[in-house]
Amino acid sequence: MRIGLTGGAATPDKIIEQAKRAEADGFASLWYASVVTGDPLAPMAVAGRETSAIELGT
Repeated sequence: MRIGLTGGAATPDKIIEQAKRAEADGFASLWYASVVTGDPLAPMAVAGRETSAIELGT
C-alpha cells in the first residue's frame, strides 16, 4: 500500500523539514494544495531539491 501526506508549512525551512521527515518515514508521496499554500509549485520545488525518493504532487 502506498500512503501519502498533505504538505504545507509556513517557511521554506519547515517545508524542507516536513518533506525530509515524510521521506525518511517511508511515505510514498507529499501533496500540496493551492488552497493552503498558494502556488503549489513553489513548495514542491523547495521540497524536491532536498529529497530523492518521495513523489511530490498537486
